[in-house]
Amino acid sequence: MSRTITLICFVWMLAILESSCGGGASTAPPPPAPPTTGTLPAYFGMHETNAAAHNWPSVGFGTFRTWDVYPHVSWADINTAKGIYDWTNLDNLVSLAQSHGVDLIYTFGRTPAWASSNPTGSCPSNPDGSCYPPSNQQDWKDFVAGITARYAGTIKYWELWNEPNASNFWTGTTAQMVTMAQDAYPIIKAGDSGAVVLTPAPQGTHAYKWMDEYLAAGGGAYADVVTFHGYLGSSNGVADPPENIASLIANMKGIMASYGQGSKELWDTEHSWGNDANLADQDHQAAWLARHVIVSWSTGVARSVWYLWDGADVGTLWDPVNGIHQAGRAYGEVYKWLVGSTLTAPCSMASDSTWTCFLTRASGSEAEIIWNSSGVTSAHTVSSPYTQYSDLLGNTFAVPANGSVMIGHAPLLFQAGGS
Repeated sequence: MSRTITLICFVWMLAILESSCGGGASTAPPPPAPPTTGTLPAYFGMHETNAAAHNWPSVGFGTFRTWDVYPHVSWADINTAKGIYDWTNLDNLVSLAQSHGVDLIYTFGRTPAWASSNPTGSCPSNPDGSCYPPSNQQDWKDFVAGITARYAGTIKYWELWNEPNASNFWTGTTAQMVTMAQDAYPIIKAGDSGAVVLTPAPQGTHAYKWMDEYLAAGGGAYADVVTFHGYLGSSNGVADPPENIASLIANMKGIMASYGQGSKELWDTEHSWGNDANLADQDHQAAWLARHVIVSWSTGVARSVWYLWDGADVGTLWDPVNGIHQAGRAYGEVYKWLVGSTLTAPCSMASDSTWTCFLTRASGSEAEIIWNSSGVTSAHTVSSPYTQYSDLLGNTFAVPANGSVMIGHAPLLFQAGGS
């Protein structure tokens, strides 16, 4: 998603030490060891623009994507002139990620003006020339070789471009993008045999159409993981239902299978409800986020990366004035629900729009997540094994003796007491 972010510059090392610069999350004791079975923390991913000013997010996650981070680490920001590299910002980001034990996805994008085939070409909300292919493919190869050699063993995941189906990020052809991948893949693998290469990540409900063209042109040979951005759009100024992600995932998987790529993991490396104005009520934001994450998990996405922890107006989970939002708290609660859990049966919708997901918790106990996507709140009779339920704010309640609980748009987790 296009972002123009102007933020106060702080030294990155302050973030590594987690001193307070802007009222973000306070220093916390080390988290417990992550589970080795069930859903892993890496399923949950996050973007943050300015960890130096805002501190590290206070919710659990295991994947951090570098796109739109500040200070910036794009190709244009690192490779400032031919043969000239400034690694300072990315060095600091790598150290910060390592200190929190999360995986980094480095996303390529933004061609430097000096290397661009159209240095003065307009790329809305991005630097001029940055959305055009390089004029000399060797410049691209040199950057890929330089960055992957420097971070071999510390950055494992390399995403080959951001939103190539959006003209403000890429004006070249799909065939040109395949050539970029064809050149980059062997360089990355030569530098680090354990590196994992991700496809370019198309965005939106038609992402699968771009991926169809890309795989038809041979792009699947140059990726270990297929990626997309699960933005679902809006209608009449209101974010479209998060359950629509299931159709997009099905379309992506169908395209992958048709080109022999069905065995590869599918990652959603950027998504949210979009502009905060499309979903202004915090309660609805929390419910939307939870349902998107849960349905994505149910339908087989291997990683789900939220955009954006500290965004000023896009998918905002935290801000420096009010702190964590309800949606941020919901993110943390769903993380607790799913990490270590195993999906027992995919989420399904009944005729009255009630969704039910069956899972086995890390303790081995059975649980259900239930909500209604129609906007209607109605009584639901809970299965007898379940004695308590939790909401997206972390509250836990006893199931009434008659088993009747009101179900609405916000998911609830039902389980036996002590699970």
